[in-house]
Amino acid sequence: MRASVEECRAVPVTDPTALYRLRDGIYAADLLIVAVAELDVFTFVKESGTVDAGWFCERPELDARAADVMVTYLVALGLLDREADGRLGISQMAAEHLVAGSPLDLRAYFASLRERPGCGELGLTT
Repeated sequence: MRASVEECRAVPVTDPTALYRLRDGIYAADLLIVAVAELDVFTFVKESGTVDAGWFCERPELDARAADVMVTYLVALGLLDREADGRLGISQMAAEHLVAGSPLDLRAYFASLRERPGCGELGLTT
């Protein structure tokens, strides 16, 4: 049954933002898995010292929106640090646990989840 024009123009009484956040949060872990297991973001940033946020946009696996979401999310998690000049550096936690060669490297732990359907749905996995 199609909605009427009046129903389509209805203004909600409540704010559904929390519902959108719950739904979108389901993909948050998958986004981190892709950053760690597919793109190896933290090893690259560690080796580079800092990177411009544009580096994410240049990745063929990421479109501009996905790149922006990934940067925002990794900074919010405290895994990347935004420098005063806007460049991105690696946090101590990421350096200890998400970089190749670290004695505390957890990348294989994340890689074991790379086949999750959500990772594939993000359209980022190879």
